[in-house]
Amino acid sequence: MYTETSSCTPANGCPQNQGSLPGGCGALAFPFVAMQQQDPPRYDQREALQQGTLFPGLDLPFHKELRSRFPAANTALSELMALDFAIDELGLMVETHGFRGAAIDPFLAKIPANHAKYYPIYAKCCEFDIPVVISTGMATLVDGADPEHCHPRYIDAVARDFPKLKIVVSHGCYPWVNEIIMVVQRNRNVYLELSEYEQSPFSEGYIQAANTMIGDKVIFASAHPFLDFKGQIALYRKLPFSPQALENIFYNNAAKLLGL
Repeated sequence: MYTETSSCTPANGCPQNQGSLPGGCGALAFPFVAMQQQDPPRYDQREALQQGTLFPGLDLPFHKELRSRFPAANTALSELMALDFAIDELGLMVETHGFRGAAIDPFLAKIPANHAKYYPIYAKCCEFDIPVVISTGMATLVDGADPEHCHPRYIDAVARDFPKLKIVVSHGCYPWVNEIIMVVQRNRNVYLELSEYEQSPFSEGYIQAANTMIGDKVIFASAHPFLDFKGQIALYRKLPFSPQALENIFYNNAAKLLGL
């Protein structure tokens, strides 16, 4: 009778039930998402706002590939390629790596949230039943960016066009405090987080609304790594949220949003 024999440690140096990863081994039965090393290189503020990420290591591969192949490309074809890449990446991250949401930034993209370019992404989020985060923070030093693209009216339009899409409005849609409160209140599928603007002028409107009319719609976010999340948790405990509102913000509302 033939009996197959093999070494417990294959040539790659990993046990038989593991595969090789850069710098180590990993179980074959589980997908892995690579984590950044401690203290990775960072862009300066202007570069980070232009690239859409603080860390060069997180640049989308598409951007590098497109620039290398088509240095002067700024055409409808390149935009379709970018959209197709984004949708493929979203599917890969959700189905393979267990991602639980997507994000867009109309201010950095320089197109409003209800532009048709985003709609295939919204449709894909509906298909996967995952939320989309719409960033509304008007960062400084972004050449050609229009604050109007962050206005709540565009998010209201998306909520009406995609009633099953779970939307999280990031950074409070500041300075349109009253307007975004009404958009959140009138659309069942729209949630709000206030990161970076909890203590800005007129922010008391957010707190009053969280204590009353949209208590089931406000969720916690810290804007990490720009702000320390531990400090942000401490800040929320000091702000005049009611105990029930604070419990909703820290857990209940996010759990409902994510189906936990």
